[in-house]
Amino acid sequence: MAKKGGLKATLARSLQVEKAQKVEAEKAKRRKEFEEGKRKSQTQGASKSQKQANKRQKLEHQKLYEKPDESASLTEEQIRIRRERTIPWNKDDKILLLGEGDFSFALCCKKEKLAANIVATAFDSEEEVNRKYENGAENLKELKTEVKSEDKKEGEEEEGDDFEEEPESDDELNEAVETSSHFDIDATKLSNYKMFKNMPNGNKFDAIVFNFPHTGDGIKDQDRNVLRNQQMLHAFFKCAIPLLKNGVEVYEKYQKYKAKHDGNPPKPGTSHYKKPAQPTKAGKNAMAGYSVHGRAPLRTGKVIVTLFDGAPYNLWAVKSLAKDAGFKSVYTGPFDWEVFPNYHHRRTRGMGDTTKKAETRKAKFFVFEVEDGRGIVTKKTENDDGSDSE
Repeated sequence: MAKKGGLKATLARSLQVEKAQKVEAEKAKRRKEFEEGKRKSQTQGASKSQKQANKRQKLEHQKLYEKPDESASLTEEQIRIRRERTIPWNKDDKILLLGEGDFSFALCCKKEKLAANIVATAFDSEEEVNRKYENGAENLKELKTEVKSEDKKEGEEEEGDDFEEEPESDDELNEAVETSSHFDIDATKLSNYKMFKNMPNGNKFDAIVFNFPHTGDGIKDQDRNVLRNQQMLHAFFKCAIPLLKNGVEVYEKYQKYKAKHDGNPPKPGTSHYKKPAQPTKAGKNAMAGYSVHGRAPLRTGKVIVTLFDGAPYNLWAVKSLAKDAGFKSVYTGPFDWEVFPNYHHRRTRGMGDTTKKAETRKAKFFVFEVEDGRGIVTKKTENDDGSDSE
C-alpha cells in the first residue's frame, strides 16, 4: 500500500503536468490561429494587389487603344506611346526601305519624322510604280527633297569627325529628315548596285526594313510558293550584312572623338567645331555622312522584316532563314497599323484586292542582328509572347 503523502505528491505533480499541457495546447492553438490569420491576410492582400494591378493594366489598355467610336482616330499621345513601344528603330536612325510599293510607307516615315535619314527603294522602275499604283506618282512627288551638297569633288572623303553636335530638342532633330527614292533595286542583289558598294562604316545603315516581302510569282502550289519566298528572303539576308553599321567600329571611332574633344561635343562657333558633312554630288541618294546626328553611336545595324501572321507566312520559317544567313533574332513584336497613318500595304503585282484589308490583319516585326558580336549594347529582348528571343 502506497504512502498517503507519496500519493498526494504524485497527484499534485500530475495536476501540474496536466495544467502545463493545457497551457501549451492553448499557446499552440493561439499560434495556429495567428498563422492562419496572417496567411489569410497575406492572401487577401495579394488578391487586392492583383486586382489593383489588373485595374491599372485595364486603364493602361484603355488609354492606349480605346477610342470613342470606331471611326475616331487615336490621340497624339496614344500614337506617341504606341510608337515608342512597337517601332523597332530610333528616330535618329538612318534606314533603308526595301520593296516599297507605292512609297506610302516611306512617305509616312518622312511626314511623321520616324527616322533622320530615309533611303527608299522599289523593285519596280519609276514608270512601273506609276502604272501599278494609283498613288505612286503623288507619293513620289511628296518624297522629293532638295539635298544641298558641299563644294567638293565627287566621291571625295571628308576628313575629321563625323559626329555632329547633339540637337537640343526633338524638334531640331525632326527638321533634319532626309529622304531619297530609288528604283529597279533587287533586295536579293544589293551588292550589285554602285550606291551600296564599298560603303564606309559611317555611311552604312542603322536599320534595313523589308515590309511584307513577296515574290509575287502567283504560284498556286503552296510548297513551291513557300520555297520561292524562302529563297528570296535567304538571299536578302546574305546581301544585307555588308550594308549594316558595325557597332564595334562606330564605338571605337566615337571613343577617339570623345578623347579629341575631352569628352564634350564641339559647339558652333568654337575653333574645333566642324559643320557636318552634306551629301556629295555623287551622294544625292542621301548616303553621305555618318548620320544627320551622332546620337547613340554604340548601336549596331539590324534587319527588320515584316510579315503577316498565319499561313502561308509562318511556313517561311523566317528566323531559321536568318540564322542560316548569319543573323540572330533579337526581337519579335506586333506591327501596329495605326501608328503608320496613310500607309497602304500594296500587293507586289499591283492594286488588286486581297480577301481581307491589310490593316485588319495581324502582322509582326522580326528583328535580327548579325551573329558575330558586333553589337556593343545589344541585349536580349523578350518576344511578344514572353519567350526569349535567342
